[in-house]
Parts: sequence; structure tokens; C-alpha cells
Amino acid sequence: MIEGVGIDVVDVERFRKILERWGDRFLKKVFSERELELVGSVESLAVRFAAKEAFLKSLGLGLMKVPLREIEVLGGKGKRPYISSPLKDIKFHVSLSHSAGIAVAVVVAER
Repeated sequence: MIEGVGIDVVDVERFRKILERWGDRFLKKVFSERELELVGSVESLAVRFAAKEAFLKSLGLGLMKVPLREIEVLGGKGKRPYISSPLKDIKFHVSLSHSAGIAVAVVVAER
């Protein structure tokens, strides 16, 4: 049964400016070590951030109801993306894309 659907869009240039301003402090607050090992570009970070927000929206939760570091967006580099989270009773389906300075993610939560 579908629990919810979330979508989020991130402006990559705006995200880049956040990274320039907050750097490692922001990265360590938002992304896990496993995620940071997978990331090769600002676009890749931005789309993972969008997926975290889409995850929260799929459950009807506000930002920071689940610490963003605990929502891991893994896969990529030729592998299907997936979400690992502390919510083990819900399966999450995720689709990621980025092009022309925009990163978008859709998450479907299934119980």
C-alpha cells in the first residue's frame, strides 16, 4: 500500500553557494560518510539532498523530523539509487535526475 509520495527540486547553483558558505560543516550535518564516498559532483550532492527532502515529504514530515544524516541516498554510478533509513517497516522507491542546473528527486513510500 502506498503511504505517500514526495518530490523535491533543488537549484544546483544555489546549492553550490550553500556549500561554499558552510563547507564541511554542512556536509557532515546532512550527508553520511557512505554518501560522501559515492559523490563525484555538486549535482550529485544536490540530487541526494532533494531525495532527502522528498523522503520527508512522502511521509508528511517536516525538515529535521528525521536527522538528514540518517536518511542515506545510496547507489548511483550505474546502480539503482535507494534509500536507507531508520524506518525499516516502510520501503522507499526513489528516482533521481539532474540537468541544466536543476536536481529533482521523487520518493514513493510503501508500507
